[in-house]
Amino acid sequence: MSTSNNTPDDLSGPAFAAQLAYDRYIPAAATPTDRPHGVELLVPHVNDAGKTVYTVYPCRVVYRGEVDGLHLWQAVNDRWMKPGDKLRVAYLPPRSEITGPPVAAPAVAHG
Repeated sequence: MSTSNNTPDDLSGPAFAAQLAYDRYIPAAATPTDRPHGVELLVPHVNDAGKTVYTVYPCRVVYRGEVDGLHLWQAVNDRWMKPGDKLRVAYLPPRSEITGPPVAAPAVAHG
């Protein structure tokens, strides 16, 4: 790694791709006041009857920044999120996106 500008010496490897992805997240001047709410983590379980049921855990959202006019929010929970988990979002502000597990159902469209 180069120490002068914090970029990798090898520009073809996965470290370079990860650095490029990280650099795209530009911190915004301030966190928007219009925040997503009603964000829940749905964790699937198979019950005794063989049906998939979901345990619901509330999540909070943390503002990650802005990319190309799109506000990025990160879903945060005290559980490890793993493949198969889904998010349910009651309200998602315009020009916003939540990162984490895939969203189970579309949020209420506003704007």
